[in-house]
Amino acid sequence: MSIRIKNIFFIILGTALLAFGIIHFNIQNHLAEGGFTGISLIFYFKLNIPTSISYFVLNIPIFLIG
Repeated sequence: MSIRIKNIFFIILGTALLAFGIIHFNIQNHLAEGGFTGISLIFYFKLNIPTSISYFVLNIPIFLIG
């Protein structure tokens, strides 16, 4: 397996674990975090905006700057 495919696999695995943790632990127990994840959770609890959409929108400017 090439190093590039291996890296992509681990990035996808890590992203899936992060999403699982946010959905099943943070949202279920009304926990907050720092950074964009915390802001996304605030948007979810106060404005009922899905965390996936708000996290994606918040990261677009950072992606463009990078």
